[in-house]
This record gives sequence, C-alpha cells and structure tokens, in this order.
Amino acid sequence: MQELTFTNSRSNTPGTYSFGVPGSYKHKTALYQQVLNNITLKSGQVVLELSCPDEGRPEVQAIIHGVHPDPMGGKPLLFGISETETGFGNGNSQNRASWVDGSFDVIICLGIFNLMKDHSGTMAEIHRLLIPGGKVIIADQWFRRTGPMFANLLQQYGRSNDSRIYSPAWVTRLVKKSRFGMVDILASGPTNFLCTGTAIK
Repeated sequence: MQELTFTNSRSNTPGTYSFGVPGSYKHKTALYQQVLNNITLKSGQVVLELSCPDEGRPEVQAIIHGVHPDPMGGKPLLFGISETETGFGNGNSQNRASWVDGSFDVIICLGIFNLMKDHSGTMAEIHRLLIPGGKVIIADQWFRRTGPMFANLLQQYGRSNDSRIYSPAWVTRLVKKSRFGMVDILASGPTNFLCTGTAIK
C-alpha cells in the first residue's frame, strides 16, 4: 500500500516532511504515522497541521498543506505551502488565528492537546476554521485507553509531572460539545487512541 509523502517548501531543509516530522518531541513521528494511517484526503483540499513546538519554542507550529494528486496513481500527496507559529490553545483571545472562517478542509492536531490552556476555546477556533463538514483528527501521546499496559504507564508519572492522561470519554465529550458530529475514537496501539470529528455548521 502506498503511503502519503510529505514535502516541505523550505529550501534550506529539503525532505523535512518525508514521512515524519523531525523534532525534539520524541513521540512526534509516531503520532504522525498514526494520523496518516487513519486519514483520508482528496486532491484539492487544504490541510492545516497544528503540531507541538520544538524544544524551547512555546508557540504551536501551524503548517498549511495543499493536497495534490499522485502522478503515479497512489494516495494524494501533501505539499507544504507555508509555516508559522501561533498561540493556539493558550487562552489569549488576542491570539485568535488570522485565517478566515472555513479556510480548511481538514485540521490535524498533533501532540498539542496537553499544551492547551483552554481546550473548549481551542476546539471552537478549530471549528471556526473548518468548512461545513470539515474533518478534525487529534493525536496526542496522552490520549490513553485502559488496558493491560495502563497500570504500568501510570507508574511512570508521579504527581510532579505536568502531563495529564486523557480518556476517550473525556475527549469525546469535549469534541461533541464543540459542535462536531460523527465523533469517532480509533484505537492506535495497545493504549493510545485518536479522535476524529466532522464540523457541524
């Protein structure tokens, strides 16, 4: 099965998006692969990727991709159009995204959920940016389902750790409350899950 190929428009780092995003965030590439395995794209769509920042950078990375047909007949290809930093999820209304309503067909949230200070506000902004019927897919290393490995996972994180583990039920309620329908929880590995939803307008 052919896989999506990611290219980057920045000439100083050719091949940066060749199936995986490099960065100091150790789970970023794995999360990206999980998203790719569960996403359906069509030629002509515009995709916004919101991903966790590299170490030392507080802002969320926002990358706009165009979806183009594969000349070899495989799955559509994503081509990076632009990249910027944004205040997504920091709870400051002055950092509202500059894009107009309905700018994107698909929004990918990659490893940013635990960085959000205002989950409801961030999901409302994602909803605003999507077209009617637009898709959101959220992947985070802290999205965990109960299972045989869950108890061992909890032992690795003490009370001093600032990361929270999110349950499928909690994430589903948040996404539905933010006016998304067809909310689906997709298993990804023994404990992880992804969440997808469709914008209702």
